[in-house]
Amino acid sequence: MVTEIRKIAGAITGGVSVPNLPEPWASLTRRFSKSDGPTGKLAIGAAVNSVEGYSVRFDSLVSEPTSFSISLAVSPGAPLLRHFPGFELERSPIDWWAEDDRMNVYVAFTGGGGGSPELAEGEVHSLAPLDPKATELRLLPTGAHERGVVTISLAGLGDTP
Repeated sequence: MVTEIRKIAGAITGGVSVPNLPEPWASLTRRFSKSDGPTGKLAIGAAVNSVEGYSVRFDSLVSEPTSFSISLAVSPGAPLLRHFPGFELERSPIDWWAEDDRMNVYVAFTGGGGGSPELAEGEVHSLAPLDPKATELRLLPTGAHERGVVTISLAGLGDTP
């Protein structure tokens, strides 16, 4: 088990795919080290009213060959004013997950946010690129007891630079 935990930690901290991991880790790391993600931008324009008492507004998705990011706003702002959840003594109240219609799972980390404790705007960045064959992405802001779900179509994503 210790060897398995080391492999999982190495994959996540290094952003590399590691063979023979058990699920759900295999789905999470499958797209690491890939550089075939579509390039483009999509407006999202959706919101989740409450995840652990936080409202989340999803503004846009930017996809590049090696990663993707989501521009968003959170009120109250605490989840965007923290960096790299899990590596601090006090965790962020929201973890940023997504999954596509090709059975890939993505984790994202705050890449900086600005604002105030009342409202923060910023981005979350995935460690892996989107699957170029994916047609749908579900954004899953996740707290200790609640999860939001926003489903977006990826149609046309690779058509716009």
